[in-house]
Amino acid sequence: MEELNELEAARVLRLVFPREGLPYILWVVLVVGGILTVAFPYLFGIDAAWLHTATVVGLTVLVALILCVIGILDYPFGGGVGVQPESFEVVLREIGGNGGGP
Repeated sequence: MEELNELEAARVLRLVFPREGLPYILWVVLVVGGILTVAFPYLFGIDAAWLHTATVVGLTVLVALILCVIGILDYPFGGGVGVQPESFEVVLREIGGNGGGP
């Protein structure tokens, strides 16, 4: 009976954690770090304007893509990247449960 209670507690935690997301302070650190990263090339005296523009644009795209991926992966059970039921069914079949349906 104790194992069943532990299993239920683990299930509740799995259902609650995906809704919480990353803490607000972590998002602040990520965004401020991204802004500082993009602003960093302005400290250097790059003579060619096109090279300076390419550097800033490249860093901006990189930081934006990284923040988008973090945002998508922050909610693994929904959105663009999700854990589908088939994955759980495969695991159930592997450990000997009834993952094939009724």
